[in-house]
Amino acid sequence: MAIAAGDDQYYQSDTIEELIGTLYEIGTSSAPCKYYLDGTPEPDKLIVWLDNDQVPACSAAPCASGYTYQQAQALVEFHGATCELLRNGEPHQVWFDEAE
Repeated sequence: MAIAAGDDQYYQSDTIEELIGTLYEIGTSSAPCKYYLDGTPEPDKLIVWLDNDQVPACSAAPCASGYTYQQAQALVEFHGATCELLRNGEPHQVWFDEAE
């Protein structure tokens, strides 16, 4: 489990309920903040949505909230508070549009 969580932390679970909780915690804390798109829209035409809210593109580094887009790799990566929101253990909807 430590390898899956990306750390060397020891995870103790004495009951099945604790094991389920630990696995859930590891899974949500390592949820992906990177998404590969099917296409490569122009950066100024990409619209990113998270739970019915439009996510702003990062305008400075380091990015405290929002996303970056690497068109050549068709990769959208969420940063800072936006990534933390995806990892809070709640279900979220992420989708991508392209402006015309």
